[in-house]
Amino acid sequence: KSILYPLIFIMSIIEDSIKLISYRKKYKVNTIHITSLYKIFIIRELIIILLSKMIGIKVVFDIRAGRFIYYYNHKIYGHFCKVALKSADKVLVEGITYKEFLKKEGYDSIYFPNCIINGFNYYQNINKKRKNNRVKFIYVGRVVKEKGIEDAIKLLYEVKERFNIQLEFAIIGEVSSEYKEYISRTYNYAEEIIRFEGYKNLEEIKEYLLNSDFFMFLSTWLGEGHSNSINEVMATGTPIFYYDNGFTRDVIGNDDFMLDINNYEDNINKISEIIFNKEIRNKEKDRLKERVLNNFSQKNLVDILVNVYKI
Repeated sequence: KSILYPLIFIMSIIEDSIKLISYRKKYKVNTIHITSLYKIFIIRELIIILLSKMIGIKVVFDIRAGRFIYYYNHKIYGHFCKVALKSADKVLVEGITYKEFLKKEGYDSIYFPNCIINGFNYYQNINKKRKNNRVKFIYVGRVVKEKGIEDAIKLLYEVKERFNIQLEFAIIGEVSSEYKEYISRTYNYAEEIIRFEGYKNLEEIKEYLLNSDFFMFLSTWLGEGHSNSINEVMATGTPIFYYDNGFTRDVIGNDDFMLDINNYEDNINKISEIIFNKEIRNKEKDRLKERVLNNFSQKNLVDILVNVYKI
């Protein structure tokens, strides 16, 4: 690895550089849009940015999810991040947090969040009749520890026990056999509420969301940004319990459903109170659908991108 990986990295820079020069000549390319991967990849990104400027190509530098602020402040990678920002013609950011940070550092940026694709319709309240009276919670995404699966299980089981609430927690997404076995072994006391549903396609996920009461998004993943799944959940009007991690708070825009990773008791009480408050739930359903339509629709973000490319 110590020999092969550096070689592959160098070859990728050479290959990208040749492609860039070729496209400039063959297709008269005048703008390049680069999405940053951070870490050591910022070196490759900076080289491509500087080469672009040398041959007359303008650069849109797009900072998406990940630990950008961490790498910006890194004693080595931070230098490359700063030169890349200064060299770019336009800078896009996925979260308001990044925009505010860059403003303090002296950089202008444009807020460009993830969007909901047009194929995911904005459903109204057309939930099917329930087969039972259980309160239905759901999670959709990568089924790994960092996504808060275990926190959700512990909290929901405690809510069920303390307040005598019948509920279930559907977990949708591919899960390794090792992690699934770990969950079953460690939280066997809560097995009656846990449902591993596995991978589902987009249409199936829509149906699950439309027939669920709440979404659990207790991610602690350090690379969390603007989750695509959150857009899809909001489009169906499913209220979301979440941790303030990444850009999630900015995206959802309602602290009433925000849980505190350090306050287990308060989280239990908040979840139970909202379960029993139909007015809050219905108000949140309408607010989420309106918010995603007004802020994270594909059309709105295409319009932003068109203006960005008018450099």
